[in-house]
Amino acid sequence: MAKISFHEDQSLLCFGAQNDNGQQHTRDHVDCPVCEEAMNKTLGYDPDSLLSKKFSVAAEQWLVTRKPYLRERSFYMAAHHISQLNKFLGDVPIAKMHIGHLRSYQNARMANAEAMWKRPANSSLINHELSVVQMVLKRANVWKQRFAQHYEPIPK
Repeated sequence: MAKISFHEDQSLLCFGAQNDNGQQHTRDHVDCPVCEEAMNKTLGYDPDSLLSKKFSVAAEQWLVTRKPYLRERSFYMAAHHISQLNKFLGDVPIAKMHIGHLRSYQNARMANAEAMWKRPANSSLINHELSVVQMVLKRANVWKQRFAQHYEPIPK
């Protein structure tokens, strides 16, 4: 059962008001250590810090934070998609990534350009792989501004 805590002025603080370190929520949750800890556990990092990272690092950080919310098979597939994406996009910094990178990936993956992969991929697989890119870029707060209006999945 959740513990109910009150401020000194007897106003309700919050249900389950303490975190693992015994810290309590602050009034109105401004600069709240419990809420900050929850954010850090959810994101694992400051989303703005992803802009300075290469795709491979940002994708790995994203995947680690998603693990508690994914079934085992979904986690495995996301990790596999990242490994395939890294062959082409791994060294591209998130801040420098643009729609041309995604379109070039689609073309290269479909044709297995330079034999980067074991074999060419079909449109469904490429679209699944790029959905992982989309989630990483959303976490970095750049999908909507730079990609959403221009990205087109490969037709099936």
